Amino acid sequence: MYPSPTVSSAELRPRRTWFLVAALIALAGVVAGVLLFVLSLNSATDSMDSVTEGFNESTEQVFQTGDTVSVELAADQRKIVWVDASAVGSGATCDVSGSAVLGTPTTTWTVTNSTGEWRSLYQLSAAGAGTYELTCTAGGGTTPVALAVGQPPQLGEALGFAGRLFGGIGALALLPCLGMVVGGVIALVVALRRGSHRKRLLQQRSAGYGYAPGYGPPR
Repeated sequence: MYPSPTVSSAELRPRRTWFLVAALIALAGVVAGVLLFVLSLNSATDSMDSVTEGFNESTEQVFQTGDTVSVELAADQRKIVWVDASAVGSGATCDVSGSAVLGTPTTTWTVTNSTGEWRSLYQLSAAGAGTYELTCTAGGGTTPVALAVGQPPQLGEALGFAGRLFGGIGALALLPCLGMVVGGVIALVVALRRGSHRKRLLQQRSAGYGYAPGYGPPR
């Protein structure tokens, strides 16, 4: 009687090393996703700090109706005159000296920062660089109204914050899944090919012993 043909795992191709490669790819996807998420979160935090700083700069000069403040403007620069959000509708009006112009803001802004909550009242601009005197008065009453002058909010920084945050979330969701899918496909292909190779070797050795393909030794 002939012994049953056997095939050792070491003979099969592809080698089992490919299973390790598949596991490393899946692990790399998880690590890359987490790492990019952390980096994006740090970048978004820095961007948010810029947004907060920009909002604070929006009200860099805080004053009250009845006061006169000096505002420095570069050529073609624009600044926003803000009114305390709780005093919107108070009828506060402003005048500016020289060639500076007070106009209606192209966008109605509302910002909240360390100095309070503000709503845009005027857009201040000048064709030439200089220092201009801004005076505001409260309408219909003697209660002072808080106002401020500063830069318009920078939407680019806010959009950058959102983009970095969602980019990090996307990386955290996508890369681990991608790594696991690629690693799983590699492992599956390797397992199928090794199974096929094992079957082929068994058939060859069975034929060498004189067995019909698919049959073992007689009992």
